Amino acid sequence: MLSRLYCKKRLQGATGFTLVEMIVAVGIFSMIAVISTAATISIIDYNKKIRSSKEALENMNFALESMSRAIRYGKDFYCGDSDTGFFDCPYTSPGSTLSFTDVYEKRIKYFLNSSTNRIDRLTDNGVDGSITSEGVNVTSLKFVVRGSDITNNQPMVQIMVSGSVIHGNTPPSYFNLQTLVSSRNIILR
Repeated sequence: MLSRLYCKKRLQGATGFTLVEMIVAVGIFSMIAVISTAATISIIDYNKKIRSSKEALENMNFALESMSRAIRYGKDFYCGDSDTGFFDCPYTSPGSTLSFTDVYEKRIKYFLNSSTNRIDRLTDNGVDGSITSEGVNVTSLKFVVRGSDITNNQPMVQIMVSGSVIHGNTPPSYFNLQTLVSSRNIILR
C-alpha cells in the first residue's frame, strides 16, 4: 500500500509529455524536414542549371575571343562564300562566312554549320571542327567587313552572333553578342 501511495504521488507531481504531444511534435518536425529537403534539392538543381549555362556562355566567349585573336592578325578579308581575294560586307547585307589569311599565311574560314548549329573553323588542311560546344545553339552568325579593299590600310570586322544556351528541360537562355575587331596589321599595298 505504501508503494501504491508513493507511485500515485509521484505521478501527480511528474512532468513530461503525453503521447499525443509527442505525435504532434514528431509530425511538425517531419513536415519541416520534408520542406527543407525539397528546398535543398531544388537549390541543387538550380545550381546545376546555372553552372551549365555559365559553362556554355564561357565557351561562347572563348569562341569569340579565339576568332577575334585570329582576325586581329589576319589580312585579305573576304566576306561571303568565296574565300579568295578581299571583299567588304556592308552592315546592310552582312555575310554569313568570313575568310582571311592568318599570321601563318594559312587561309581561315569561319561559318555557321547549319546541321549542328555550331560555329565551325575551316583551314587549308580541312575542317578544324566546331569552336562552340554542344550546349550552345547558334542560330545566326553574321560578319560585317569594312576596309578590306586596297584603299584602306586597316580592315575592321564586326561579328554578330545570336542563339541560345540549352540546359536540361528548362526553357533556353537566349543571347545576342557582338564584337568589333580591327586588324593590327597595317596593310600597305
